[in-house]
Amino acid sequence: MINIISKAYLSKNATGPKKVVDNLIKGLDILGYPYVINKRLDACQRLWIHDDTAALARINKLSPEIKIVAGPNLYVVLRQVPRDIDLSKIVYIHPSQWVKDFWLHFGFDRCPIEPWPVGIDTEEFKPSHKTKKFVLVYFKQRSQEELFQVEKALKKKGVAYRIINYGNYQEQEYKELLAETRYAIWLGRQESQGIALQEALATNAPVLVCDVRNVGHWTASQKEMAVLTDEENNFTNTTSAAYFD
Repeated sequence: MINIISKAYLSKNATGPKKVVDNLIKGLDILGYPYVINKRLDACQRLWIHDDTAALARINKLSPEIKIVAGPNLYVVLRQVPRDIDLSKIVYIHPSQWVKDFWLHFGFDRCPIEPWPVGIDTEEFKPSHKTKKFVLVYFKQRSQEELFQVEKALKKKGVAYRIINYGNYQEQEYKELLAETRYAIWLGRQESQGIALQEALATNAPVLVCDVRNVGHWTASQKEMAVLTDEENNFTNTTSAAYFD
């Protein structure tokens, strides 16, 4: 049995972190693997701290017999991890290899790191037999100039298209658009996994990815951008599509 510690689990919004915990739980249900959610940290001998930094801060008091996995929605960069937490007894998970490489490149050595992508709900996102009517442009935190160039190319070819803006749509709307999409053009930021993109692939929609050059190839709020240093933003071993063939 595993004890799942997650704040996102309580959210009603379909955020990336909530998808991580919800999709894992669906997978555990399919496997018939037992779990409890948000119980005492010592409730059983396997513990997953998904996104609760306060829970992570209390692991020093736990019995060494409790096996702990932490992440991926705890910290963005390694310097955010408090120095007074003994991480030697945990395995820290990131959603893809490039994020692991990013942390190792900047000197993280306090515990093992393993890449672990969450599963995609292929019952909710699956191929549709509806008539394909348009191209879907998925726009997430890239420059307006890049979006303009994509629209210009589509208009020149006389291609009907719809734009979906990250943060400004409901999941049901996304599923309905994917059902009628001929193909998608992905104009997004760097992604540790890219759940929404994988959901598009799960519907059998072809996807053209306009990839990023480096971590800082995105347009976000000043608060979001301030999380990363210039050196971190210049890291080039990154992508919008970590799982893409």
